[in-house]
Amino acid sequence: MNPSDPKQSTSLLSSEHASLGPHSQGSSRFVRACLRQPVDRTPVWFLRQAGRYMPEYMAVRKHHTLLEICRTPEIAAEVTITAAERLGVDAAIIFADLLLPLTPMGLDFEFVAGEGPQVHTPIRSLDHVRALRTDRAADLTYVAQAIEKVAKHFRTPRADGDQLGIIGFCGAPFTLASYMIEGGSSRNYIEAKKMMYSGDGAWPLLMEKLNTVLVAYAQQQVEAGADCIQIFDSWAGALSVSDYRQFCLAPTTELVQRIKALGVPVIYFGVETASLLPSMAETTADVLGLDWRIPLDLGWRAVGPGCGVQGNLDPIALFAPLDVLESRVREILTLASGRPGHIFNLGHGIVPGTPVENVIQVVEWIRQFGASSPATLRSQIPAGQPVTP
Repeated sequence: MNPSDPKQSTSLLSSEHASLGPHSQGSSRFVRACLRQPVDRTPVWFLRQAGRYMPEYMAVRKHHTLLEICRTPEIAAEVTITAAERLGVDAAIIFADLLLPLTPMGLDFEFVAGEGPQVHTPIRSLDHVRALRTDRAADLTYVAQAIEKVAKHFRTPRADGDQLGIIGFCGAPFTLASYMIEGGSSRNYIEAKKMMYSGDGAWPLLMEKLNTVLVAYAQQQVEAGADCIQIFDSWAGALSVSDYRQFCLAPTTELVQRIKALGVPVIYFGVETASLLPSMAETTADVLGLDWRIPLDLGWRAVGPGCGVQGNLDPIALFAPLDVLESRVREILTLASGRPGHIFNLGHGIVPGTPVENVIQVVEWIRQFGASSPATLRSQIPAGQPVTP
């Protein structure tokens, strides 16, 4: 089987993983919530839960670069496991980077201190897009190898009887294309949008090539033991609704549906995407990630009843005094109203300097409050705290 062949990208899972039935009821609290099934309490995990705020991670970074960690399965698995166990969360997301698929496609990149990722030779033309390769997805199997180690470590159910969820991930077509075209982070995405608008065929071909690689990459992760794939569309908020619908909705929907065909739920996450939520829901993703700029209940209303939501605590609230932080946690749980399909998370990633003990405290509160009725939670929020009934 050629893992980069789109015709074969939805082939059967490995027999071991298929027997686990990752899309079936009862597999884990986290997966059941992804599928909007009843759970005993709200599951919780955090974006960037393994990162620069955690001393254990920084100890590893003293000896290894970010890319060395990503490309060394033993270290990536160690970082992933350490964070999940230290925090006591309900899911572990594999330690990797969105840009890893760029290398087998023929684009080298590096991380420059203080500047972030830098693509050495950005793509700016149809000829550049034509030159991108789609036949080397097997070069990314180091991520799958790390997932195998994490899945093996967490194979035994925890003390409460629940199985820890294992999350794989990839970037969305627009976000990866933006990095490839701009050469790094961008404020206005001028070059990316110029290619979108060009009409010369470069943009649809780029979307097609990215999806070929991303589906194969996701399949590797699922076969290795990932229970769910999260698709990061970090920069989709830079798009108008019209541009998202014209240039990004169809390829993103294709990616979501082809990954779902592998037998796992899909979480689709973007930042500053409140205006895009109804359109993002059309991708048929099982869960949409919400950032903190929209109240959770309004975000859920925007995506409709056939989709779960993940979020959406402001990451900077983790720096607040505990009474303020607790009220924010209770508020989000109250707005979720106990509906099946809510996964507690941040509205974006944990930032450097975040007190680890505050992150752990949020997990403890979710354990305490995550099965409480909305009325009970509402009665415990301090007076004057605005909460939608």
